Amino acid sequence: MAERKTYLNYNIDIDLKPDKLSITPKITNESCGLISLSAQDDKWDITSFVLEPDARKKGLGTNLFHLVEDCVSQVGGKSIYIDFSSYSHDGRSLASHMSGLRLFLIRKGFKYDESKPLLLVKQI
Repeated sequence: MAERKTYLNYNIDIDLKPDKLSITPKITNESCGLISLSAQDDKWDITSFVLEPDARKKGLGTNLFHLVEDCVSQVGGKSIYIDFSSYSHDGRSLASHMSGLRLFLIRKGFKYDESKPLLLVKQI
């Protein structure tokens, strides 16, 4: 199912399938970010979460994340996770590059998985 919603001055394209989700915010038909997830059973993996610098710190990320939660729960998803080790060979170099995303996700209710220190999970 694909649909379009408008938040603030952004249009948001949503492409939701039983095992994939893609949300693209746009300003005047120009993409300013992407959130994509893929499902494995009822667990959804964040594979991309990118916002252009000009689109940050305006509440768009929060609105997009609420859409992610709504879409995932709509298709029976129980949790959302991101494994930061898949973004780095040694796990350490990502700390400086992705610390903003990690902090954002923690503020949105993600918790560290004790068995894997670079895995953040949120139950929905």
